[in-house]
Amino acid sequence: MISLLLFGIFSFETEWERFLPVYTPLPPGCIAYTESKIYLVSYMDRKILVFDYLGRQDGAFGGIGQGPGELNQSGPMTLQIYDNQLYVHMSRKTVVFDLKGKYLASYSVPHLQGAPFGLEMRRVPQGWLVFDFEPALGRPDAGIMFFDPELKQGDSLCSWEREKPGMSGFFDDKGQACLDREARTLFVRRRGETTISVWNMITMQQTGTLDLGLEMQLVPPSMRESYERISPNRTIPERIPAAFHLLWRLDRLVVGYLKPEGYVSHRFFTRNGKEDTIIPSTCALMVFVIRDQWAYLVNFSLKEDQLMMARWPLNRLEQKIKDWKIRHND
Repeated sequence: MISLLLFGIFSFETEWERFLPVYTPLPPGCIAYTESKIYLVSYMDRKILVFDYLGRQDGAFGGIGQGPGELNQSGPMTLQIYDNQLYVHMSRKTVVFDLKGKYLASYSVPHLQGAPFGLEMRRVPQGWLVFDFEPALGRPDAGIMFFDPELKQGDSLCSWEREKPGMSGFFDDKGQACLDREARTLFVRRRGETTISVWNMITMQQTGTLDLGLEMQLVPPSMRESYERISPNRTIPERIPAAFHLLWRLDRLVVGYLKPEGYVSHRFFTRNGKEDTIIPSTCALMVFVIRDQWAYLVNFSLKEDQLMMARWPLNRLEQKIKDWKIRHND
């Protein structure tokens, strides 16, 4: 059966038009999966929804609050499955559940003098990573810190000069990082650099560098004009790195390239930097897993104000998107 799932099962053929015209892709970490379950963030009520691969809901846990097993009321949430546990990362806090939704523990980012609010944690084999990228006046350097499993001792893993506050948010070059699904490899692009460093999370050492053509480029004129109208008092740089996204998807590194024409083109790479196109770049931010030749997609509909999850035969996905773009002159 080909179906579109909107917290239920609908006909994919008739509901496709409701699924594709969405303009706010979900954050990359809003979804996690195992061999049998899909875990999806519901931002409206701060819950984690559980589905099987036929779209049937199989539970929910979390919810708004500050108590054990409850999740902060605002801000992004990133899901990570590590060692058969589900980690829900929020700003300065991580809540851990087993895969059935039972609350296990909570962890908080250690106090870092002058650090901005938007710190995020990730679990790795040797302990924790803390991503400290946001603009801040009190800390001159941004970067990634490593802490032991008890979060008692920490040290800098890699760092760079921090972006100054006041830049237009769209053009902030804060630096970027992502982990592979097993939390064994870390990919980092330092602010202002056009190469990606590769780190082994077992040895906590840098093992290589990828040069994927992320040259500095002029800000597209159409984008500059648009943001100058929206934020006339904010600074927009002359040049920015071509890297717009850096994330791990479908067991590959996905890099979003900001093109001179003002749109983002996504490309897939293996761990060693070899390009490997597995799905159309048009839906690189939507497809989160391929299973038995089905592509599973998730997006958020601004029009209908709800999460939408879908599956589609992998060998028909590219043609379906091309047909849609032709009909809508996109």
